[in-house]
Amino acid sequence: SAVQQIAQVLSPLVDSPPLSPPHSCHMDEASLDLADHLVGSGYIRKASDGARQHSSLVRSLLSQRALPAHPWSDLSIEALLAHIAQLDSNNDPANVGVGEREGREFSSLVRRRNFSLAHGIGRSGDIAAAQPKAAGSSLLVRIVTFLALHAIRVSGVKATQSCIVLPLATGMGLALSLMTLRTHFGELTAVAEERRRRAEMQKRKKKTKAKKKKEAAGERSESSASRSCFPSPPSPASCVSCPDSPTSAPSSSSSSLSSSPASLSSTISSSAHAHARRYVLWPRIDQKTCLKAIVTAGLVPVVMENKLEGDQVRTDLAAIEAKIEELGAENVLCVVSTTSCFAPRVPDRVEEIAILCARVGIGHVINNAYGLQCSKSCHLVESACRSGRVDCFVQSTDKNFMVPVGGSIVASTSDTFVQRLSQIYPGRASSSPLVDLFITLLSMGAEGYKELLRRRKELYCYYKAKLTKFASKYGERVLETPVNGISFGITVDRWGDDATLLGSKLFTRCCSGARCIGQGQSKSVCGISFAGYGSHMDAYPHKYVTVACAIGCEERDIDVFVARIEKCYAEAGLSPVIGAAADESPGT
Repeated sequence: SAVQQIAQVLSPLVDSPPLSPPHSCHMDEASLDLADHLVGSGYIRKASDGARQHSSLVRSLLSQRALPAHPWSDLSIEALLAHIAQLDSNNDPANVGVGEREGREFSSLVRRRNFSLAHGIGRSGDIAAAQPKAAGSSLLVRIVTFLALHAIRVSGVKATQSCIVLPLATGMGLALSLMTLRTHFGELTAVAEERRRRAEMQKRKKKTKAKKKKEAAGERSESSASRSCFPSPPSPASCVSCPDSPTSAPSSSSSSLSSSPASLSSTISSSAHAHARRYVLWPRIDQKTCLKAIVTAGLVPVVMENKLEGDQVRTDLAAIEAKIEELGAENVLCVVSTTSCFAPRVPDRVEEIAILCARVGIGHVINNAYGLQCSKSCHLVESACRSGRVDCFVQSTDKNFMVPVGGSIVASTSDTFVQRLSQIYPGRASSSPLVDLFITLLSMGAEGYKELLRRRKELYCYYKAKLTKFASKYGERVLETPVNGISFGITVDRWGDDATLLGSKLFTRCCSGARCIGQGQSKSVCGISFAGYGSHMDAYPHKYVTVACAIGCEERDIDVFVARIEKCYAEAGLSPVIGAAADESPGT
């Protein structure tokens, strides 16, 4: 396979053979001997132990295909990147490029910025395909893919079977996912149906096994009782199966299996009409990216209004089901649900949506933009994947892993979906977002990433306590949105019609990321008009400011923000309410 060929090319790094390739700058055994003669006293041999340790790190990475347990040093990461770059043809001193795309870089600054990786990723027919003249870049793609897959599983979505790291931000990742679903709907529906059938069979087996175990235990207790009172052999009649006995289970299983091919063939035959499926049901979230992704994919968005439950803006599942019936399931491509959002909007009921989509035979794509960092969001995605239909879920690399904007990860419980998506991508692509993620995940390691997740969750509680104290002091309150594990909403009703002015004051005071939402604002996005835009429903009962406790946030950020919003209240002449506790926030 291509991966095995690449591994053979990389063997000089991990196996330290007597001679290295002519284009490699790796110090082989012969070079070390010569260097030792120059320095003397065996110093070089002793110092080379560090290089052997690096080789051990690389060997472990390639064999285990997972995040390293502990962070790598910058020196080790740079050394691996240098060796990977040496495997690309443009970095071979003996290579003569006579084509139009030979990895030429005019600026040495650009070359250093990209670690001499100029060929990008993929081929014209498949973004995940290995490039003959870029073995190093191809290897980098494979490594980043299994690192990302492991990170997703560490986050909590263990049902994930495959993923692809795209050099596209989340919106375009969603658009490409929708295009893939539309193009290969019949095949992907058959795959989803087969997976659901296997899951049901597994459940039946577990249920039957538990029932047999329970009955066996009951028979043992009855046998013991009969021996103590009326010793006699068991009656043959007791061996006759009844409709509820385990022996009748195969017949029911057989009937369900015999009906499976018919259902599969019906889903496959529906692929002929896949392009008639043009509607995408989208539970409203007042953020433009997802809506634009649907339109970019050439589909028709159908906005599903949410409902208010206490302070929380939640999915109206009954309305979604009614809309599917109204439009006709055969005309609906999928539901696009959301798991990461600004309070008071909370994650969609993705598990219930997944079950509904499996039942009516339509697709389901989850926008999990910054949900990987939140255990609540990951639990929702995991439950949806195991309970119903989830074709894929898409997340941002910058929001979850603290890298520059420009990448996303499309993950799925199906290898088929990821393969089809990689084949639908037109042309090659930049490797820069993948290099950023490669460096970052090795710098974190599994333990470092887990610590970041733990620290974020810890700070979430601290953040809420600080905001609650501030809100109580100034006659406001923190909105109760327990389903949202990342974002907070704090009422700013005392600002009246000037509520949005608070946002500009915070920005002037160097507080970025806070969003102030007033009432009665309307906006048109992609030709669709929204009332009460920003609050995810037409008429939310409060004005509020929303902030987030995201990965990488520090306690100082929280303390300084609370101090600065208090100053904004003071400047606006909004004094603390009578009886409020004295403020303990630090100054700015």
